[in-house]
Amino acid sequence: MGSDISRPAVANVHVLSDFRLRVEFDNGETRIFDAKSYIQRHKFKMLKSVGYFALAFPNVRAVEWPRGETIDLEALYDGSVAIAED
Repeated sequence: MGSDISRPAVANVHVLSDFRLRVEFDNGETRIFDAKSYIQRHKFKMLKSVGYFALAFPNVRAVEWPRGETIDLEALYDGSVAIAED
């Protein structure tokens, strides 16, 4: 069950080293999401390939990969750390 808390939409995603994602949200906030715990799950096994992980793309409510792997907005936002903008 999802939370009632409103979260900003995913505007862009950049793949970083060590299976991390730099996620930009439509409210101007940028956060770092560590996906290492996800790649240990069977349904995310393709993400263990650095080349495939690099194919991440934004969807308003998630970050996705070509074969349908998805990390939803709630997990991305709540499980990430805000970074300070210069």
